[in-house]
This record gives sequence, C-alpha cells and structure tokens, in this order.
Amino acid sequence: MTATPLDSLLTHYRRIAAARMRGLPLYNDRLRVEAVGFAPWQGGRLGVLITPWTMNLILLPAEGARVPAAGETQDVVLPGGAYRFQANAGAGPPHLSLALFTTVTAFPDQATARAVALETLARLFTPAGPEGGPPPGLEHALQRPLSRRALLARFLPVSGDA
Repeated sequence: MTATPLDSLLTHYRRIAAARMRGLPLYNDRLRVEAVGFAPWQGGRLGVLITPWTMNLILLPAEGARVPAAGETQDVVLPGGAYRFQANAGAGPPHLSLALFTTVTAFPDQATARAVALETLARLFTPAGPEGGPPPGLEHALQRPLSRRALLARFLPVSGDA
C-alpha cells in the first residue's frame, strides 16, 4: 500500500524527533508527533502538526499543485482570514507551514496540545468578522504568529490555581 502525504509527513517528523531533536532543551518529552484535525482544503489537506518542539498549521497541497520553493511564502485564505505560510521541502512531502507555537515546552501533556490544536482550527475556520477582519473575539488571539499566551491561557492553570 502506498503511503499518503500525511503518512509521509508524520514519518518525516518522527525521524527528525528521534535523530536530531531529542535531548535538546526545547524538546518536550511529554509530547509526541501527531497530526490533528487534517481535513480537505483547497484540494489538499489542512491541519495541525504537533511535535515535541513546535506546533504548526500544515497545508499538504493537492496532488500536482504548484508548491513554492523551500523558504518561499504563500498566502492561504481561510474563513478566519489570510495567513502567510512558508514552503517546506526535503525528505518529507512538500508542504506549507505556519508556526502556531515555536516552542511547546509549556504544554503539560499531549491532551492539552491536542485541545489547543483543535481550538486553533476551530478559530481559523470561524468566518471573518465585518469588513474582512478576524472573527469576532479574535482580534488579539490571532496574530502572526498566533498569540501563544491568549490561547494557552484557556488551557493551562494560572499561577496559584490548582
């Protein structure tokens, strides 16, 4: 059976985790590589990739679609607004990524990371507010990159809370 682009993406990032990232200070050993919420979008698949060192919104382009060269950017329009993704290439399948969290050391466990990923996707797919702005309530939560404090505050206890 032929691996799907999503299978290839997961395999690629799991290899990176094992070979290059494990043991680095930014590696959160409470997390693992996981694809969350990948669904059809513009002929490809869009979702969140959780890794023990970062969390990214990923667009796997449609088969045969033109993919920018590695490092180039491409705007992707979602119901919640337009976002600038960066093209990635290498051993894994070509894909576009947008950093949601450049470090995930504050995440206490995989369940919290998954909940944040699902909440992020829900917000990104909430239609834009009046005059094309962010959806109501997201004026400060969706900045480039996504406001980590605002989103994490929904899932992590505040100091002194148990």
